[in-house]
Parts: sequence; C-alpha cells; structure tokens
Amino acid sequence: GQARLFRSAGTEVEQQVAALIDSAEYLSRNKIGAVMAVERTVGLGALIESGTVLDAELTAPLLNTIFYPGTALHDMGVIIRDGRLASAGCQFPLAEAEEVDPSLGTRHRAALGLAQESDAVVLVVSEETGRISLAYEGQLYLGLEPETLREMLLSLLAPPGFLRRLRKEKQKETQTG
Repeated sequence: GQARLFRSAGTEVEQQVAALIDSAEYLSRNKIGAVMAVERTVGLGALIESGTVLDAELTAPLLNTIFYPGTALHDMGVIIRDGRLASAGCQFPLAEAEEVDPSLGTRHRAALGLAQESDAVVLVVSEETGRISLAYEGQLYLGLEPETLREMLLSLLAPPGFLRRLRKEKQKETQTG
C-alpha cells in the first residue's frame, strides 16, 4: 500500500505543478501580475486568515480569474496548502527595498520577503515584463522558462525520489515510443 500512496502523492504534486505552470504561462503572455505561494513545512495560517479563505480546487482557470486586473483579489497573493487554493488576497511580508533590484516591483519584494521568512515556494509573474520568477530559501530566481520552472517546482514540492522516478519513466517512454 505504501508504494501506491507514494505514487498518489507524486501525481497530486504533478497536477499542482501543471496548474501553476499553465496559469503562469497565461499570466505571462497577457502581462498580468501574480504572486502564488505554496506552503511547505512552515505553516502560513496567519497569512491565510489575513486573506479571503477559499479552500478551492487548484486550477489554472481559477488562478487566472483571481489575478485578472480589476477583480477584488488581484492585487495580493494566493496561498496553496495541501494542493488546494487555501486563500487569496493575502498580504505577504516585503523584503527590504535594498535587498531587491530596484527595477523589480512590490510583487517580487513580497515573493522574496515570504521566501526569507518561511520555507514557502513563491511563484511570481511580472505585470510589466511578463517574466516568470521563483523565490525560495531566501533567493529569487528570475526569468524562468516553463520547463526549468517545472523541474524546480517538482524538485521542491514532490516527495523524495519522485523526480528521479519520473525522469526514468520518461526516458523509457522515449526509448520505446
């Protein structure tokens, strides 16, 4: 039973990552700004409660709708907990201005600020450039391509060893197909 449970957890993470990437690509193409935090071991309960609690299925269309300009929740961040969209309209702590390139805006400062204060993985899309970036472990990784982003998210969110197994499965598919 353990192997099936393990595979199930990995599949859920794959679906979560796919929703995040699909949304990030859409938002990037349309230059719609967004900040999406994925909770890991450090709880973000206080931030969740500061926003509008949703507890909704995580889908790209829902994320795209939340961040669409003019909607009530578009200016702040969302928090994903246990593969679900826990809350939207959340105010993240900001990194000090001198810690962030001056050409980057408040969304990037918020992503970095949360990544400095927790172990959350924070995806950010620039409204001005459409550039997709990722913050974790107090670092900001700018201008990521979708496949690089996918690899990073899977390595940070999937159960240990899952990414290695996934690569082996894809390699077998390539060899046989």
